[in-house]
Amino acid sequence: MHLRRKKSTTDLLKEQVSDLTDQAADLTGRAVTTLAPKVESARDAAVGAAGNVYETASTKVRDDYAARVREQYVPRAREAAAPAVAAAMARANALASKVEPEEKKSGTFKKLVLLLGLGGAVAFVLKKLGSPPSSPPPHPARVRKASPPPAPAPAAAAAEPTSSPPVDRGNSNLSGGDTASDAGR
Repeated sequence: MHLRRKKSTTDLLKEQVSDLTDQAADLTGRAVTTLAPKVESARDAAVGAAGNVYETASTKVRDDYAARVREQYVPRAREAAAPAVAAAMARANALASKVEPEEKKSGTFKKLVLLLGLGGAVAFVLKKLGSPPSSPPPHPARVRKASPPPAPAPAAAAAEPTSSPPVDRGNSNLSGGDTASDAGR
């Protein structure tokens, strides 16, 4: 048998809030469906009335007030401003006569720097793209082998004393010129 428990007040309040929320959502939905057309027609009527008021006011300002301002106030403003305008024009003319026109600079230095920069950029791009150079690369310097040591002297020449300086075999001239041993012969 299932024992019946009493619901706590918080549970009762939660149920009541849930029911009231559902009722409020239902009433809001009904209000939206019934009031939306009425609100839209009222908005359209207000926009139409505001447009009519704007057109009437702009016509009145353009026809009545603008003509009156042109007739009454514009000539007065011109008369009041005429001395100030004349004084300003006189000052401007005086300053313009004192100012010498500046000579126009040719800008050759700027042009030179620009051309050098463009040339450098083109050279850089060509180098990065790997275009073949316009001239062949230089050939590496030829390395000459050391001359072979002189052949031993015949027996008769060995008996004669020589007056040539001693030859250093480790130091050979790579340029192909005369060596110390060649100069003594």
